[in-house]
Parts: sequence; C-alpha cells; structure tokens
Amino acid sequence: MAGKKQLPAEDEKKTSVESGAVSLKEIIGELNEVLELAMQLEKPSAAVSAIMAKAKVSGLLTKDDEEHDSDIDETPFEIIHVE
Repeated sequence: MAGKKQLPAEDEKKTSVESGAVSLKEIIGELNEVLELAMQLEKPSAAVSAIMAKAKVSGLLTKDDEEHDSDIDETPFEIIHVE
C-alpha cells in the first residue's frame, strides 16, 4: 500500500487495545465458546485448535515454543479406553 506507514507488531497491538477495538478477555471468551461447541460436537481437532489459540493469545505459547519442542517426551504409549 503506497503512502501508508506500517506499524511494528507491538505498536499495532497497543493501538488496538487503546482504541478498544477488541480485548483479550473478549477473544478468550469467544475461544471458550468455540471450545465448548467443539466438545459438544465431539470434534477433538477443533477443540485442540481452540486450546492452542487460547494459549497463543494469552502469551503462554510463542512461535519459539512451537519450533523448539525438545522438551516433549517421545516415549511411545498405549491409549486405552476406560468405561
């Protein structure tokens, strides 16, 4: 876009929050609704996506965390069904 100044990511975030466009609380609330719906519809991949999105917007998970998963225990395990 010609003539439009691009703001750095942190400035964009600050501007969004200051203008009241959307709040973290609202985003998390919407993601909670999505998570609840995914669970009701028995869509585990959609539930995981909602959980991951909540972690990202909350700052609990960063791109670096995703790229450096060396802490993950890759020991094979058996999934059992318990009634």
